[in-house]
Amino acid sequence: AAAAEAVAPTASAAKVREDKAKKINEDFSRELHFVSSFVQHLNDVLLNSREAARLRDVLQDSAAAGGRASSNRDSDRRSRLFHVLLHSFSHNLVSCLSLCLWSGAYRTASSYLRLHVDPLDADLNFYLEADELIELLERPLFRHLHLRMLECDNDPKREGSGAMLFRALKCILMLMPQSTGYNVLKDRLTTVARFRQSAAVCVVGGGTAGAKTRNSSADKDTD
Repeated sequence: AAAAEAVAPTASAAKVREDKAKKINEDFSRELHFVSSFVQHLNDVLLNSREAARLRDVLQDSAAAGGRASSNRDSDRRSRLFHVLLHSFSHNLVSCLSLCLWSGAYRTASSYLRLHVDPLDADLNFYLEADELIELLERPLFRHLHLRMLECDNDPKREGSGAMLFRALKCILMLMPQSTGYNVLKDRLTTVARFRQSAAVCVVGGGTAGAKTRNSSADKDTD
């Protein structure tokens, strides 16, 4: 009887701790959902409102090396602003990716997707937001990204290079299920991949042809 009386309070205390932990987890989940939704609204305002046009101009390509800054000091200030916003926008994956793509942080976006996104943990909400992101990328606001992927890069691993942008969009494509957004992004990347491949062949071929011409000229001079 004494043993039973000793076990009863212990079980009761364990039940209280379990209920308390469950309540804390539920409150934490609600807070995360609220913060994620709030950041999503901030992202919509940043990318779509006329009032945020000046902020968009400041942030555009702010993370990429050799952006549109008029001085190194200005470039550093723009880069710090991007990183401050990135800490907040990281509470919502799609908003974080939007900010990275707009700010020229393509390598950061690619690394974030590969290191922090588990396809098995992606839920319906993520797919819906990612589909909205793909739709946004097809709008005139992000039209400059289409041209950026066609540029030849002296350093393909640079933060703002076209190769890193192409890589980041491929990571997004690999996370998407078969859908309209998937097909739109796939068609876009397929076209870009063919262009980049043909451009690389032309560069290599031009270099080979130039070498042959120089060798031929040298032979004639020797004769």
